[in-house]
Amino acid sequence: MKINQRQAEKQILDALMKEASKRISRNRPRVQRDLERVLQEWVYNSPAVVSLEAEVFGSLKATFGLTTELASQAARELSIAVGKCLSVIVSNTQKLISVEFNFVRNDFRDLLALSSASFVTEKGTRLDWLDWLLNAGDTVVVAGWHYKAAADGRSGLGIMKSGKAFRVPPEFSGTPVDNFIHKLFDGRDKELSVILGKLLS
Repeated sequence: MKINQRQAEKQILDALMKEASKRISRNRPRVQRDLERVLQEWVYNSPAVVSLEAEVFGSLKATFGLTTELASQAARELSIAVGKCLSVIVSNTQKLISVEFNFVRNDFRDLLALSSASFVTEKGTRLDWLDWLLNAGDTVVVAGWHYKAAADGRSGLGIMKSGKAFRVPPEFSGTPVDNFIHKLFDGRDKELSVILGKLLS
């Protein structure tokens, strides 16, 4: 009996692709949930979000003047929102299976729309602190005022004094293409590989 090698290889490949496609379609919702859960953990434990709740002079909580209630709300809302911003899209063809991840809109509008992303001071000034954190980099965001550590102010960790200028602390400052959201994936290759491997389990 003669066996056409090319035809046999094609049949085997077609069968493998069909099985892989079936597994990916079945497992995609579970992988989506796992990614959402782990992203929430990464956000909540990230240096920037930890600093948002830190009762320490010079922390983001202190420098942005966040109340304890608003800081806790922000940490919680950011963790949930970022987790939900990652979607898994699977495209199947006869010869190719592609898995695409869409993560957070480029303008971060979903995050900046959170109720905790800004607040209004007693003098009626709106402070878009999350926009500063994500986008302002090392530019001046408040001219003529600077942060001074003190057991006073909204946060109980500092006040704004006239003179100089206020910028986001350099260890946390971000730009639209390089901020704490992007850094969530640094060094996470192995963890992501384990989760993505479940698509074919």
